[in-house]
Amino acid sequence: MTDTATIQDGRFTFSGTVKGLDLALINNDPKYPIYDETLNIFFVLEPGEQSMIYNYGDLKHAHYLGSKVYDEKAAWDRMKQDVSGQLDVLDRKHDSLVKAIGSGSGNADELRRQLILNDQQRAPVRGKIKQMDLRYISGNNTSGLSLYLLYYQYKTKISPDSVLRFYNRFPETLQKSALGVLCFNYIQRLKKQSSVVSPATPFDKIQLDRPAPDFKILYTKDSILTLNTFKGKVVLIEQWGITCIPCLTYNPHLENLRKKYAGRGFEIISVIDKWDTFHQKLLAYISKARLEKWVHVYNTPQGSADQCIPGGDFEGYACDTIPATILIDQDGVVRYKSTGYQERTQSLEDAIRIALRQK
Repeated sequence: MTDTATIQDGRFTFSGTVKGLDLALINNDPKYPIYDETLNIFFVLEPGEQSMIYNYGDLKHAHYLGSKVYDEKAAWDRMKQDVSGQLDVLDRKHDSLVKAIGSGSGNADELRRQLILNDQQRAPVRGKIKQMDLRYISGNNTSGLSLYLLYYQYKTKISPDSVLRFYNRFPETLQKSALGVLCFNYIQRLKKQSSVVSPATPFDKIQLDRPAPDFKILYTKDSILTLNTFKGKVVLIEQWGITCIPCLTYNPHLENLRKKYAGRGFEIISVIDKWDTFHQKLLAYISKARLEKWVHVYNTPQGSADQCIPGGDFEGYACDTIPATILIDQDGVVRYKSTGYQERTQSLEDAIRIALRQK
């Protein structure tokens, strides 16, 4: 759909047929590049009445009304605001350094040194935001925001196979939306252009009936738990996140299994990415959901200064989809493996019973 409208008294309207979610472009001034977010911007168009409010020349900070996707985005942006704020500060510093170098003011060598340092500082912050967003996409596969993030922000930043894995987890309504079709066509186009297959994650390489990878839980420098520490017990390693709706839905089922078999040597190790923004929310959730009996670990190989949740090294279990579940028997052998929310837990319970040598 293409429509052109004249702005009168600061307002314009247009109408047309929208098939599910779609990606639209507000083009205030065609003389400027498409990706100049001051005057031109892509945004999510949804069925129903939707409006946007912005100041001319500041589309990047437009406000959207009547949009479920942008309501979700606003909530998610608030969750990320500490990390995003760090990046905003570094981005402004980067822009000022580039401007100073371009104008010839100041010591050029020193400015370039600062610019290199700034780039080094920005890289891990960007990586953290990327990790947070991909976890959100993985854990909220029925969300229109997840489809938007995948296509608009990350389709060129992860492999085509990874994009396809995320896409395949969306429900049919999202896959067949106009934006979903755009995403699928993009994947197919890239796969035709490249025969490169994305590497499997360590989690993908874990095999049933084979020894489980080792791990470390770092309480202190002198107190480290490993897979061998749990020998003689049946252990379920659950990777999840506080922003992952399927994870929060799955956890009560897992806790019911823990309570049922705890007296027989069954334990749950909970592995969570460490984001300072969510720490207090995580502690509150653990208490409210009564998951205090789980062994909670932040997935931080360097350890954690937090007294409630230690750090740990679970590199051998690294995955790009959560929830991710591994069941290890008393001899350290993998007996069950799954990703995603499993509404029926009978197959997992059967595996637990067999691992506990119960018939």
